[in-house]
Amino acid sequence: MVGHDVIPTWSQPLERLRRPPANHGSARQALNVIVKNLRKGQDANHYLVLDVDLPDQLDDVTCSPFGAVQKGDIPLAEDARVIHDLSYPPGDSVNDHTEAGSTIDIFYDRAWFTRWQALGLCWDLHQVTVSIPDNKIAKAEGRLLAIPAAQTTMRKALNELLGSLRQVCTCVRSATAFVQSIGDLCCSASRSRRVIISKAAHDDVRWFLVVLRTARLNSIPLSQFAALQPPDWHIFMDASDRGLCALFPGWGEYLQVEFTVDEQARIRALNRQGTSAFGINLRELLSATFASIVWVDANAAQLGDFAVYLWQWAMNHRGRGNTCLTVCAKLSAVRWYHRSNLGYDPGVNAGHALLLKGIRRFTSLVLKQPIAVAILCSVHARINLSQPRSQLLWGGLLLAYFLLLRRSEYLHLGRRHHTYVLLGNVSFHDAGGNPCSSPKAKIVGVTLHGVKNNQFGREECRYHQKSGNRINCSVHAARWVMKGAAAFSTQKHQSALLTGGGTGIAAKELV
Repeated sequence: MVGHDVIPTWSQPLERLRRPPANHGSARQALNVIVKNLRKGQDANHYLVLDVDLPDQLDDVTCSPFGAVQKGDIPLAEDARVIHDLSYPPGDSVNDHTEAGSTIDIFYDRAWFTRWQALGLCWDLHQVTVSIPDNKIAKAEGRLLAIPAAQTTMRKALNELLGSLRQVCTCVRSATAFVQSIGDLCCSASRSRRVIISKAAHDDVRWFLVVLRTARLNSIPLSQFAALQPPDWHIFMDASDRGLCALFPGWGEYLQVEFTVDEQARIRALNRQGTSAFGINLRELLSATFASIVWVDANAAQLGDFAVYLWQWAMNHRGRGNTCLTVCAKLSAVRWYHRSNLGYDPGVNAGHALLLKGIRRFTSLVLKQPIAVAILCSVHARINLSQPRSQLLWGGLLLAYFLLLRRSEYLHLGRRHHTYVLLGNVSFHDAGGNPCSSPKAKIVGVTLHGVKNNQFGREECRYHQKSGNRINCSVHAARWVMKGAAAFSTQKHQSALLTGGGTGIAAKELV
């Protein structure tokens, strides 16, 4: 609760502005989001919106620019975190002129209850514990016991089981490792048909029954539930337009990393136009990454060594290494034991994620075979080229083969697709390279609008000459694409393999 209001005092008078400063470049991209937030605050009587000419007539009124920061991978035009930059311009901003003593005293009232059931959990503020109600544990155990008795199950039953187990995982975080196979089985199951219960899912059920029968599950410290254990070390990190820094007071060490000339240019472009991805979110993550690389916890390193040992030799009489899923489950069990019995978490870092990714890659190797002419001939023999959809599929496959396209550069992945290959950018040329009609073409060209490995989004043109093969020919492939697109009335600004209604040739059709 706020005890009193505050009237800021200035260390020196603010200069009267004749006109408001320009907003940051990121604000122009997120203009709709900023307007939406301002209108929402105005409707709630939180903001006072004035005419742009009024600040010149008011005393002790200054203006600060707006900025915006991305929320994850969402574009700024769709959603953003709006920033009112009170630290701009440097040296003459609101923060620079504010006295340090202008603060607000805040205190918190005590909670309304000491023992209560909320959010499906039992809270005891006297004992500072949280537990799962007995009826919910019994329900989860009953659903688990029904799995071993049957060889098949329905997706509805799996969803109900996962609902019960997820509530247990909120209290016992390490138990999440024992629901992965059940979750995979649920994702692969259809709504109307029964699915065979895999051996891995049966193993997860047995492990989770052990978790449910653990007495500690009925009284978990609230600090463990909220991950509020006191940290062993405090590391302070920050980032600016110039570089990164981190301070480790416990060891009396610090680090500083200055951005390169190219990185600083990207930051200036972001501040002016909002056209760079090198935003403050990424820079702050970089400072955390550098700190974790420099100051790796010794116990966390031992956890990584233990993972490698399990992968190579495991802990069995045969000396045969464990799979990645088994390694993850055992690491979770180690962390769970330390947190439950010793009140200490060995911790994980970014290195562990890379290590487990490598173990997963070498545990279940996927050998990719190159596409050969014989495979293309087999596909050609299986499809009906009198159908427009088959024409697009065959033409797109051949163009990808000859022009070395990734599947994400010309196919639909689920409901998503990239517009790297547009219908209007497929062109025909004669032997001299001059544009011509498709019957006279000797060369086909495709202009890609920012391929996947092109971070700067520049256009790239790829060409291929007509082959002597009647079936496997790049020029014939482009003709099939144009013919199929005409049947679907595809426009030149649309994806070349679009089949209408927002759908197109999907990657799963070529598997």
